[in-house]
Amino acid sequence: MGTPRQMLTLDVGRRNACRNTVYLGEGDVNGTMLVISVTEYGSPFDCEGYTPYLMVPLRDGSVYRKGGTATGNVVSIVVDESGLGNVNGRIPNAYVSLEGEDGTMTSTQRFDVFVVESHREAVAPDSFVTDLESLTTRVAALEKALGIDREPDDTTTGDEPTTGDEPTGDKPTTDDDTGDTEGGA
Repeated sequence: MGTPRQMLTLDVGRRNACRNTVYLGEGDVNGTMLVISVTEYGSPFDCEGYTPYLMVPLRDGSVYRKGGTATGNVVSIVVDESGLGNVNGRIPNAYVSLEGEDGTMTSTQRFDVFVVESHREAVAPDSFVTDLESLTTRVAALEKALGIDREPDDTTTGDEPTTGDEPTGDKPTTDDDTGDTEGGA
């Protein structure tokens, strides 16, 4: 299986956020190759002499920075998803920084990165049982603190079945057709 690719177009002349979203898999081994067509106000931007870097601001305040290659107006960057840390969900304001050999630097429009959560590292069954036992213990302690006395195997809801003939409260029942109360005039 080869490296998955995602293609997008980013502009160095426009500073507004674009509608592109890059989808990455949390902890993917092969990474994802971003193939980016770089433009300047819609025309191809020559990236020769620049080194491209994917810049992704992470929630902890750090920045994921990954270098790539540039040929003509096309930038290729292989993202190492494990470098994004244990993050999943939407990460706004990612961009590509183009750093020139002469010290010049320019950057592209901002875009979103969406890290899709891995389910390979889901909760282990043993951990789930421990968490359930802990929750059960906490619920029992809360019930005790509130004065709720319930047998552990008590499954009744407090609503006993009725035959339909007996009144269900202290108020007199009414005849559905007339609105008269039982035993009334």
